Amino acid sequence: MAASARPNTALRENRRDDLLVPISVSYLALPCLLFAVTWLRPGFAVLSVLKLAGFAALLVRDVTAVRPSRGAAGYALDGRAHGMPPWRAVIPSLMLLVVWVLLSGTGGFGFQHRDYRASNAILYDLVTRPWPPTVVVDGVQEPLVYYVAYYLPAAGAGHVFGWEAANVLLWIWTVLGACLSLLWFFRASGFDLHARPVLLFCVALLFCLAGGLDLLGSTFLRNELITISSENEWWAGYFQYSSNTTLLFWVPQQAIPAWLATGLILDAGRNGRAWTYAGLVLAALLIWSPIALLGILPFAVAGLGLGLGSSASVPWRARAFWAASLGALVLGGIQAAYVLSNRFSFPSGLLWRIVQDHGTYVRYLIAFWLLEFGIIAALVWAVLFRSTFAEVGKVAKRGPQSTRHDLERLQLDFGMDRADLTFLLLAVAVLGVLPLFTVGIYNDLAMRGSIPALFVLWASVARLLFRSTSQARRRNAGWLAGMALVMLLGIHPAIVNISESIDRYHFGPPSVTTVQTTATANDPEIVAQRLGNRDSFFNLYLGR
Repeated sequence: MAASARPNTALRENRRDDLLVPISVSYLALPCLLFAVTWLRPGFAVLSVLKLAGFAALLVRDVTAVRPSRGAAGYALDGRAHGMPPWRAVIPSLMLLVVWVLLSGTGGFGFQHRDYRASNAILYDLVTRPWPPTVVVDGVQEPLVYYVAYYLPAAGAGHVFGWEAANVLLWIWTVLGACLSLLWFFRASGFDLHARPVLLFCVALLFCLAGGLDLLGSTFLRNELITISSENEWWAGYFQYSSNTTLLFWVPQQAIPAWLATGLILDAGRNGRAWTYAGLVLAALLIWSPIALLGILPFAVAGLGLGLGSSASVPWRARAFWAASLGALVLGGIQAAYVLSNRFSFPSGLLWRIVQDHGTYVRYLIAFWLLEFGIIAALVWAVLFRSTFAEVGKVAKRGPQSTRHDLERLQLDFGMDRADLTFLLLAVAVLGVLPLFTVGIYNDLAMRGSIPALFVLWASVARLLFRSTSQARRRNAGWLAGMALVMLLGIHPAIVNISESIDRYHFGPPSVTTVQTTATANDPEIVAQRLGNRDSFFNLYLGR
């Protein structure tokens, strides 16, 4: 049995010395640097820059420590070398991602959905106004408190080169983030770049198109079969779990950091070096997407717990780990103060106490649980259950070694270990709990807090569909076919968004004459959600 698991062990060793962690951390940390030097008073700006410089030194150390991996050089799903350099194998998948972003509306490339009125307004304010920007409401300048990290590198270039350059750079920035996210998705699904190109491409397609059964929800609960559009993801009324294409086409500023951070946190359960940067990543999410941070915290806690169970997973004795954790705490505290300076002029709390029609709420809640993740989660569990019990016998006859046997069987059949199983179960639990609460006028907690859990769920589906051994596929043929059918029905939101973009395609940055400011592009209640409190601790003591 140990010999059968050897390829996966080699794969895991190969992961420890790669560039994905340093590049992803740098991607998330760069806006923190721009935020520090432009939003903070000089003393706190210097403190933040010094902390980030320390992280930069650690990143340089890790990059220079990367050595060519030999142990898994020929790794493929069947254990045979296919003779193709790893980066050549992933090129078709990355080209798919480039086309995906070209259709997304980012930077004006593709059809821009109505959320881009607000996104373009923020980019415009950042390009044309001094930082930190303000919002003019009723003739009074109010501080803007919003998750601005995604826009900062492009807006900084826009200050020098203009509006069009800012949009083009934003598109390039989004392509880079999407490609990094896909590489993390490969890793979470049990693939590395030595897998066969066709398999990587299939996983990339699943990443781009994955979504819930909104088609069934909008048809049978809303009776909207004839008027199907990208708006049908709101069929449940009180909450929404967005498909990956919907996320990229509507809110890339929240999807990309959530995908990257989730991938890194999942990897930290096995990779001791990744823990050095986990604190920085979580701190960075405060200005990238604080609601996505809420969704990823359960996985960070679980990953830490898994790491504590392995002396090699969390480098408790390494001084670099403690120095990095302290630096992340300082940066996180400053950025948390910025987020907390918001006026919080939006509804939040337990949905049961807010909704008026409790019967309708319960009906939609049950349907939402079932259609958005329940059916696919049940199919995933059915496959795992059959693998773990197929050769052990009935539950009543299981001995004390059953748990170990189960994990060994999952490792053999799907390359899945204890961490993968833990994160999967946690993802289903998080997806079940989120609809019970609300934050924001449109319940951003459900829409954006679900991104990490959905990332884990879709990665698990990709693992079972494309990573299974031939024996496991034969044993679970019916369940896997059902899973594929559900995923096929779930691509409906993606197809609608892509079709809309093709039909109404626009190439290049939007005309600056069509862009409004944050104060004029949004309804008053939306503007109120993005205003800061002048008397907050951040504005009184930390901010410029």
